Amino acid sequence: MDRSTITRYFPNLSSCCFFSLMVLYGLVIVFTFQDYGINPDELGHMTYGRSVVHWYLSGFNERRIFSWTNTWLYGGFFDTITYLAMQVSPLEFFATRHLCTAAMGMLGVLAAYRIGCLLGSKWAGVLAALFLILTPRYYGHAFNNHKDVPFAVLYLWSVYWQLKVLRSMPNGRWDWVVVTGVITGFAMGIRVGGVMLLCFAGVFWLLKSWRTDVKRCVFQWFVALVVAYVVMLLFWPWAQTDPIHHPLKAFVAFSKFADEHLSFFEGQYVRSTEIPWYYAFKWLLLTLPEFVFVGFLGGLFALVRTWRSANKDTLLCFVLLVAAGFGPCSI
Repeated sequence: MDRSTITRYFPNLSSCCFFSLMVLYGLVIVFTFQDYGINPDELGHMTYGRSVVHWYLSGFNERRIFSWTNTWLYGGFFDTITYLAMQVSPLEFFATRHLCTAAMGMLGVLAAYRIGCLLGSKWAGVLAALFLILTPRYYGHAFNNHKDVPFAVLYLWSVYWQLKVLRSMPNGRWDWVVVTGVITGFAMGIRVGGVMLLCFAGVFWLLKSWRTDVKRCVFQWFVALVVAYVVMLLFWPWAQTDPIHHPLKAFVAFSKFADEHLSFFEGQYVRSTEIPWYYAFKWLLLTLPEFVFVGFLGGLFALVRTWRSANKDTLLCFVLLVAAGFGPCSI
């Protein structure tokens, strides 16, 4: 049975497959989210979420928020959301937090699906969602990694909306620009390194609009920047006390993080401040499933084959996606 026959008799098969996949993933989450351990710095971030709320309730006088080790270098978006969820949840605190993290993981799967649909087809979206669920690091960390997983999910959604704006340029829709800014702001409200998302948007939106309407493009990017920055500040009290210098200090601090720990790498223990430049790339090479590399190489092969005949706007979208894929290695 060829593809056209399947499509004719089962027009919604891909959507049904994705829905079934999400239901199955949701059931696994419901039945297993309480079986995961507590992250070493989870208690500190639970307290941080409470302090962000009390920062506003106290009229910006809650100063204990700046007395802990380095928690204040992070934005408090996800910590705040989970703290508010704890106030209404019948579950104990850590279980509620793990359920919230797993729910974010599901949103990441949905983002992968939407990107696949946007640049390929619904079946491409189903494969993207399935492969993300089957990636061990993502699946496992989605239950108790309260910084990396929420940031990764918001990163994916920001890339998705950037792609939608890019495809609609030179007359990019303003509501999509604002949504891009809001979601990027949420990502920056977890890690200031999310500012690189604005760099991707600026470069690729400008490339798309270079011969048509540069002024409109620059203005739209500036609007996305302002919206993202304001949203970031809402969940980051330390940045509010000095909106220009403190985010810059945090960015520099994370690029040269002072907290040392030992990592076993290439047969020996290496200090985190002394790891080689290729550490992240080798780590990904060793830990990512084989289907990721097969898919990546297959995509490159298809891109090379259709380079001359392919739509240039589509190629630009794929280049943005690849650039965004490698971007987190520099955070």
